[in-house]
Amino acid sequence: MGGGGMGGGGMGGGGMGGGGGFMRVPPERMKKVSVTTVCLEHGKPDPNPKMAYKMVPLEQFTDNPQVRVLCEALGYGQVTQNTAQAAAWHLMDDMSWQQLAKKNRVESKY
Repeated sequence: MGGGGMGGGGMGGGGMGGGGGFMRVPPERMKKVSVTTVCLEHGKPDPNPKMAYKMVPLEQFTDNPQVRVLCEALGYGQVTQNTAQAAAWHLMDDMSWQQLAKKNRVESKY
C-alpha cells in the first residue's frame, strides 16, 4: 500500500469486523474502500486520498509474526489505530518507546 500502510491482517471478514466475506470487484474496475491502517515504514509520506495504493499480502512485506498479530488486532478493533501505529514502528523500525513518546500526535484532516 502506498505510504507503507497496512491493516486488517488479511481477514476474510472484511478486516474491520465487517461480518461476512470480502467484496468482489470485477477486473479493471475500482472500488473505494475505507480501512484503518498503520504505516510499516517510518518516514514515508503521510497518505492522502489522492495517493494510489496497492494491496499486498502482509507476508510479502514482513515475516514478523508480531506484526501479523498487531494487524489482526487492529482489524478486529481490539487496539486503537494510534496504539497500533506506535507498536508497528516499534516492531518494524526499531524505534524505542521513548522515541515514540516524543513524537507529536497529529490528527489527520482526512
